[in-house]
Amino acid sequence: MACFQFLIGIVHFFDAACVCEQYQREKGYFSKREPVAIFKRPESAVVIWKQWFTETQGEFAAEMVLVSQNGKYLVDHVMVF
Repeated sequence: MACFQFLIGIVHFFDAACVCEQYQREKGYFSKREPVAIFKRPESAVVIWKQWFTETQGEFAAEMVLVSQNGKYLVDHVMVF
């Protein structure tokens, strides 16, 4: 579960497992990643990277929104498209 290792610690265990299973069925495992940009806001940040998969050709865009709550950054959502 390579994608689980990437997601561990940034999303809830159950959510990470469901997302990984769906992506693995449709596209294979997460493989190479390449950072693209980080956008900082007063109460949040957005991280964007190129994402490749083992069973699907081409480049995908991935983004993660982090929000600040009680001095910690928490994952609001992660999307790959």
